Amino acid sequence: MSSLIDSLGDLLSRISKQISEVSEDPITILIRKSFEKYYKVKVLEKTFPSRIGFVDAGIYPLDLSIAALMYIQLGALIREPTGELSLISNIEGLKQYPPIERVILTVTKRRKMINGSMKYFFEVEIRCPEKKSLLFESPKDAEKISKEITGILETLGLTVEIKKPRLYRKLSKYIESLLELAYGLKILKEAKLDKVVIDGTLVRWLRPKKARESYKIDGIDILSILTRLNKSNVIRECLEGVYGISKTTAFPTVSRTMDLFGKFLKEGKYELYTVIDDKELNMLKMMFEEAESKDKIPREVIESIVKMFSLKVFPQNNVWVLRFPLTMDGNHVMVLDVYSEKPTIYYVKEKSKRVLRTFPENVLKVNSKVEEGILKIFNIKSPLTGRPPMGLMEVDEHVRISSEHRKSIIAYMEVAALKSAGNNLSMLKTLLQIISGSMRLRYGYGE
Repeated sequence: MSSLIDSLGDLLSRISKQISEVSEDPITILIRKSFEKYYKVKVLEKTFPSRIGFVDAGIYPLDLSIAALMYIQLGALIREPTGELSLISNIEGLKQYPPIERVILTVTKRRKMINGSMKYFFEVEIRCPEKKSLLFESPKDAEKISKEITGILETLGLTVEIKKPRLYRKLSKYIESLLELAYGLKILKEAKLDKVVIDGTLVRWLRPKKARESYKIDGIDILSILTRLNKSNVIRECLEGVYGISKTTAFPTVSRTMDLFGKFLKEGKYELYTVIDDKELNMLKMMFEEAESKDKIPREVIESIVKMFSLKVFPQNNVWVLRFPLTMDGNHVMVLDVYSEKPTIYYVKEKSKRVLRTFPENVLKVNSKVEEGILKIFNIKSPLTGRPPMGLMEVDEHVRISSEHRKSIIAYMEVAALKSAGNNLSMLKTLLQIISGSMRLRYGYGE
């Protein structure tokens, strides 16, 4: 064991040295300075009781080589102003719905000859075994919605080259993330909540590099189909009531955030969050322009830094995600995501040129939303590592797909294979091997 510790210690010391060297890199310094100028640190003091919903999804993905299949469990906990947590089946007006909603999602790639060349399109199928659920009125409703989503994705699918068929995997993850968001929007509306919190980032998109300009749809269109709300209502609900919280984040974000919080932590203040520093926004813009002109830092690098603060996730409907680091114990960094109808700083196209612009008129609105959300969401915190809001971690226990549950799914799939193969022994063997193969990383390794 001592030799293992010595080896690990040697590797960690090397990594520490590399981190120190990288920290002196001009690009790293620029990112650190941009964090200091963009964000302003605030101390969490007075909070407000509020009715909050926390939404999460448990996912069991299966890659069948020609299709992606996901077994999904959607669930939510409602936190009352008193701190009491309830499943939706205990909420007045929602008792007819299952506490955990089961959904099976498949995305299959199909080939089609278009203008003399072979292209792929994608077929989305959603099945819901519940007799009545929050998202789907009936199993037939799920099938109808599947066809509508497949229909609006047809143009998107036709832009994918035959050499790049793996997009079906990304597409399945994208649809799954939108199902979770749609469930949150339904909870927000049906339970008459103040806010709803999605466990994880709101940054989600699917953008094929080929022929991007040829399609005019994005996730808002799919959310509209899933929620049965028109697009303007979907956007309004996203802008006004939806937040995302990432409990874990990348090392560079943690490091830069802790640099920001350093002064406050020394003063013994541990519940800290960030908003946009409106007084420094123009200075940030000037710093980026100077870095490009004088320091010769490539435009692409600066654009990637800018996207850390403002990122357009639903491009056709002009919906952005803005991100705000925070800590509730002085040790662990979380990131709060909010939707916005405008960026705060971004490159825009003007007279065939891309020019960096700030949007100060949006800062006040965004800061107000961030403050309101944090003061309500973190009114009651969980006594767990990092002290996330009560309800965010607890909902995970209800939707998590355990090892025993996975074994049950395998058994159900094997029975389904027997039923679908009929007397075709060859097909049965093929289906059983696909099922068993998708459950194991390598031959010889089970659950």
